[in-house]
Amino acid sequence: MKQKGKRREYPKKKKTYEKVLSAIAVICVTVSIVFITGLCLLEFFQVKTVYVEGNVHYSSSEIRDMIMVGDLGDNSIYLSLKYKNKTIEDVPFVSAMHVDIVSPDTIKITVYEKTLAGCVEHLGEYVYFDRDGMVVECSPNVTEGVPIVSGLTFDAVVLYEPLPVANNSVFETIL
Repeated sequence: MKQKGKRREYPKKKKTYEKVLSAIAVICVTVSIVFITGLCLLEFFQVKTVYVEGNVHYSSSEIRDMIMVGDLGDNSIYLSLKYKNKTIEDVPFVSAMHVDIVSPDTIKITVYEKTLAGCVEHLGEYVYFDRDGMVVECSPNVTEGVPIVSGLTFDAVVLYEPLPVANNSVFETIL
C-alpha cells in the first residue's frame, strides 16, 4: 500500500554546490594570504645596510658581493639562514662567514679568515699556505703582513693540498 501525501526526499544538489564553492573560497583565501605574506617578507626584509667585520684580506664591498648573489641575495632572512656558520670552501683566505640580522633591512656579516703562515715564490707567483702547510691561494700579488719564506724546495704546487716539502716540521719553525 502506498501512502498518500508523503514524498520521497532526494539530496539537494544545492548543498553539494555550496560545499564546493566554500572549499574553493578557502583555497583562494589561503593562497592569497601566502602570496601577500611572501611579498611583504620580500619587501620588508630587503637589505639596505650591510656591516662587515673580521675581514682583512678582502674589502667590505668584495665580501658583500660574494654574499649577496642570486634572486634572494638581498633578503635578510634568506641570507641569515644560508650563512648561519657556513664554511666557505671556494674563497681563498676565508674559512667561514656568518650573517646576523640587525634589523629587517640591515645585516652584519662576520668573516672568519684563514690564518696564513706565509708564502713562497714559485714560477712567478706567490703561493700562500696556512699553518699546516695547506696551499690556500696562488696569486701574482703580494699580500701585506704575510711573510715571504725562502729556502723551501718543491717541484709542483696543488691548490688546497699540502706543500710537498721533505720535512713537515718546517711549518712549525715558520710559525
